[in-house]
Amino acid sequence: MIVINRMLERVNGKPTVVIIGNLTIDYVEGGERRLGGPPSCCGVFLAPRTKVSVISNIGYDFPSEWIDSLKNIGIDVSRVKITPKSAVFKLKEEENGRSIIAPSTGFSIPPNSVDITVDVGIPVLGEIGPSLLEI
Repeated sequence: MIVINRMLERVNGKPTVVIIGNLTIDYVEGGERRLGGPPSCCGVFLAPRTKVSVISNIGYDFPSEWIDSLKNIGIDVSRVKITPKSAVFKLKEEENGRSIIAPSTGFSIPPNSVDITVDVGIPVLGEIGPSLLEI
């Protein structure tokens, strides 16, 4: 809850919140695919409160209906770039928590591709360099 409160404090009053990080394909037990990654989680949380824009990479294998669902709730995905592969995670619930395997980490987001100030940066596996985030 502390992280959510800090995020809301940081973005409160901004006309648009820019979130950077890779959208992911998450496979859960049983083989079900789900939309994942910090931009989707934060974006879905913030979209009812403010305008949201996402900077991310997705692969050719990323379901287009997931992008459509983000658009349908008002998230700007115009800065989502298509790359050869998506970031993919396999999630498995275990007795002591969840294990996560990353068969594909996706691609990095180059600093020269970002033309706007980033408000929320949450890398999945190093796709965001420190130069993109203000400390």
